[in-house]
Order: sequence, then structure tokens, then C-alpha cells
Amino acid sequence: MVLGVVLTVAAVLVVFTLAFLSGAEKPPTRSTNLSLAILTAMFQFGAGWMFQGAGKAAPSLVETSARRLTRLTFQAKNAVTYAEAVLEQNPKATQAELRAALGQVSVSVGILGEGTADAANDWRHVHDVSVERALKILEGPSDPTNGRTE
Repeated sequence: MVLGVVLTVAAVLVVFTLAFLSGAEKPPTRSTNLSLAILTAMFQFGAGWMFQGAGKAAPSLVETSARRLTRLTFQAKNAVTYAEAVLEQNPKATQAELRAALGQVSVSVGILGEGTADAANDWRHVHDVSVERALKILEGPSDPTNGRTE
């Protein structure tokens, strides 16, 4: 990205140089004008090439994030399946059995929370500002209803 900025500035400086030389008492030759124009075009092409990848996620980052989110999906499904199985298979479960089941679901939800935070942080490498905006939206007002009225 920095190199793209440098190339853009270089292209602008070459254009100014060309404009300055054209107003001189003895203007530059056609070959000098052509050389400076080609140099400007090369700088602009180089800057465009450097900027083309700005803000794009690397395929490996996308793959890692997708893999993490897929694992979280399976974890969520397993937690729901486990909770439903405990309640459906044993409707007269003792308090100790329900407490153990709740503990297992709590562990799964904790894993989901950590994994979700990690998945969001994966995207900081691509666009940190977007992740920060999303976090601010989620934090919302201190009102537990998040400003909703029903």
C-alpha cells in the first residue's frame, strides 16, 4: 500500500516536471516528452497494481475463518442436541443430572463464545475498522433491551 502511494506521488511529480519543462525557454524534445509520459504511465500502472489488492482478504484467511465458523456451527448443533436429548430421554431427571447437563451445555456455550470472538478477530487483518464498528453496534446502549420496545 505504501509503495502504491509512493508510485502515485512519483507520477504526479513527473507530470509537474513535464509541465515545468514545457514552459521553459527551450522546451524539451519530443523524445524527452515521450520518455516522461511513458515514465508517468508506468508509475500510474504500478500504483494501480499495488492498490488492486487493498482491502481484499487472502484466500488462506477466508479458509481459516470458514473452517472456524463451521466448527462453531457443529459445536452449537451438538449443544442443542445434547440439551434436547437430556430433556426428552429423561423427563424425570434428578437435580444432579440436570445440573450435569447444564454444565455440559455451559461449556459448549463458552466454547462458542470464544470461537465466535476468534472468528471476528480473524477479520481484523483485512479491515480492522469494520470489526470495531461491529463491536460497537453489538455493545449498544447499556439498556438490556438494547433500545427495543415491545
